[in-house]
Amino acid sequence: MNNKHTPSLRDTVLADIENGDIKMRPKWYFALETALLFSGIVGVALLLVYIASLMIFSLRQNGALFLPTMGFGEIMGFLMSLPWILVLVALIFILFLQILVRKYQFAYGRPLLYSALAVLIFAAAGGVIVDRTNLQSNLFRVSRERHLPGAEALYSHYGEERLPRVVAGTIVDLTDNGYILKSERNELITVIMNDDINATAFNLRPGDIVTILGDCEGMTIRAAAIRRITRFPEFSPNIHRRPQPCLF
Repeated sequence: MNNKHTPSLRDTVLADIENGDIKMRPKWYFALETALLFSGIVGVALLLVYIASLMIFSLRQNGALFLPTMGFGEIMGFLMSLPWILVLVALIFILFLQILVRKYQFAYGRPLLYSALAVLIFAAAGGVIVDRTNLQSNLFRVSRERHLPGAEALYSHYGEERLPRVVAGTIVDLTDNGYILKSERNELITVIMNDDINATAFNLRPGDIVTILGDCEGMTIRAAAIRRITRFPEFSPNIHRRPQPCLF
């Protein structure tokens, strides 16, 4: 078979260019496209880390962050307390970030699972790092003190709630069967330890900040579990909370 007159790919491309079917693009076009893609990745990544840190902040504020450490029976309570709207938004940003990242050569062609795991690890690690900087705590205080539109409503929803049967406070004294706890409202609460409470609770001392899970009656709580924490939940004294068990 004679292919002498069959045009090569190069000839075809040049012919399409001459006919106007293919248009040459200047270098600045590709530079701008790359810059926009990079900016999009950075912007989405920062928003994702912010949302992840806000989720951690919300769980610490309402006490749910410590429920999995208080026994297998509290895992369901932890799952029910997750800020599912933030979880859904985070998943959307994770998907969007993954789409953007896979446009780069280092991710293109690699298994989808690898890039997905990399984005998840990045979001989780970034959220934990930002949470340790007290950024969310500062934003919480500023939004409440200055009544910032939007931010005040956001942090009121994800920063003010407390779970029933969960109390956070500072141990001020020891008793024969428990502790005296000072709550965030500076109210003294009598903590009585159940017989089956974790033995690590007996190592607590005055000045320790703790989260307690238990049943309340007045200003007394019978603790089912106690965990030492390093940071006291944020508190806005000017807000009104609905009366609930253990929300002193």
